[in-house]
Amino acid sequence: MSTTHFRNARIFAGGYDLSGDHNAIALAVAAEMLDETAMGDSTRIRKGGLKVIDVTGSGHWDAAAGHVDGVLFGLVGVDDTIISVFANGLTEGVATDLGFATKGVVDKYNLKGDPGTLLGFDLSLMGRGMEA
Repeated sequence: MSTTHFRNARIFAGGYDLSGDHNAIALAVAAEMLDETAMGDSTRIRKGGLKVIDVTGSGHWDAAAGHVDGVLFGLVGVDDTIISVFANGLTEGVATDLGFATKGVVDKYNLKGDPGTLLGFDLSLMGRGMEA
């Protein structure tokens, strides 16, 4: 199995390329665990339930048109925002670049920073479907 030098991730939100504004991105895919335990069982019985997709990111705040503030501020709470994450970039004309896309809702867009540092942001999106 090969390894990837994680430095060229591509992040798209609502049709905008926000890759250059991010310095961290995470995509978590999980399943809700359903409890099927009944009387008389000696162990907890679990079943896989609905899939849950969460995208989180952080980076450096930028108020220019087409960058994080102008894009994400307007997307908070908007249903069916399309978010795409490609771990190792995109190559024009190639269909083998691995990525994930989900429709979801931008749950949080927070600004953060300490005196004397670059103003940063945090992003949280809760997905509602996935295409691989």
